[in-house]
Amino acid sequence: MKCSSSSSFTPATNQEELNKDFAVWLALDLEPFSMVNNQGLRYFFEKNFPNLHVPDESTLRKKTVHELYNEVSEQVKRDLAGVNTLNLMFDGWTDKHRGMHYIGLRVQFIRHDWTGHVVTLSVKPCGGDSDSISEHVMNEIKNFVPDYADKQLYSTHDGASVMIKTSRLLKVRNWNHCVAHALHLLLTTDSLQKVPSVMAVLNKCKNIVNTLHFKGDVLEREVRNTNDQAAFSDLMDKVSNLSTLLNADNLYSLDEESSSESENDDTEAGRSGLGCTQKKAHRLQNEVCTRWNSSLEMIESVLHMRAEITSALKSIGKYDQCLRVQDWALLEELAAFLKTFRGLTELVSTKTTSLSLIPLLRAEVMDACSTNSTDDDDLKAIKSMINRNLDKRLPLTHSVKMATLLDPSTRALLQLSDDVMEDLLYAAATAASTTSQLPVVDSS
Repeated sequence: MKCSSSSSFTPATNQEELNKDFAVWLALDLEPFSMVNNQGLRYFFEKNFPNLHVPDESTLRKKTVHELYNEVSEQVKRDLAGVNTLNLMFDGWTDKHRGMHYIGLRVQFIRHDWTGHVVTLSVKPCGGDSDSISEHVMNEIKNFVPDYADKQLYSTHDGASVMIKTSRLLKVRNWNHCVAHALHLLLTTDSLQKVPSVMAVLNKCKNIVNTLHFKGDVLEREVRNTNDQAAFSDLMDKVSNLSTLLNADNLYSLDEESSSESENDDTEAGRSGLGCTQKKAHRLQNEVCTRWNSSLEMIESVLHMRAEITSALKSIGKYDQCLRVQDWALLEELAAFLKTFRGLTELVSTKTTSLSLIPLLRAEVMDACSTNSTDDDDLKAIKSMINRNLDKRLPLTHSVKMATLLDPSTRALLQLSDDVMEDLLYAAATAASTTSQLPVVDSS
């Protein structure tokens, strides 16, 4: 393909538009604005497009990003003004080291052209109690939907008691549990964390990551002996990424035992995980990652570099950290099992989601948790616990049934005759229209 010569290139828009395009480029790629200072980027544009002026970082930060935000927010306001029903999606988490609580607020809606959208309205510090959260959410909504009281409001969150109370204060018609978080609870709180041998091997893996992260010279020596520099680079990248991942996981994720899953603390702060700032700050070396996807990343990386890791640990005298044969076998089984849930989490993390996906997810989870003769006792225990808690985490509520019946792509999942479907749809619609209170759901 022929590229136009630099001498004939002329910017198609003015400099302000180009600055906005640069800002959008960096935002979409999750790159810092300082990227425009990179010599390679500036060399490329100066050589190939000398008529194009690359903006400086200060311009993007102090002017362009604010102009771009105003344009986007005005469009969001116009979109939200034209819809009657809004689904508020909010989530809270605590930065344990800074002792600050944050609330992220998104809104899901369907426009008149029947296209679904999810927009992030804000991510800001906020108090940890339900009154503070509800007031914060109301103020954020007012900025985009001044007449929000005239809309039909629904909410989606992690099911913690403080979030349920926040939904009541917001006067939403109904709330639903975040499906991605429900999957997380099934895999961690309901199963993995209740099998001591599984937690033991995950802790071993985390200790290995911590050890190797600070022993790069040993690994370099180990790999140099095999003249496989590519393998060394790959291993060090994985160790560094894992260390960052586990550190971030420990930094701001809610401790499940002090959030919606606490059985011993019925206070609002304890139930929501917002009282964790009173605890001593955790250290990376002292706890295993609390997110199942972090565990999967760690397991896959350890398995990928099995021989190199074992050899490196032995060379520095860490024989006690070497995994045993049964440990490796368990990790292989866990990796194969958890990979199924990676796809399911990606499915419910798309830009537009629907309650009609829940029956599909339930079917996939039940299929993944069917036991066979090759499963060891630990994996059988995990699958059994997940199956036992499936109705609690992903219940088939009236709203779910209605969404499934109205969605042509999923209605067959209920496996009912047309007459029964019609009766069920009528019953679900009647129940939804007459419900005056939010459902009381056991979030433990």
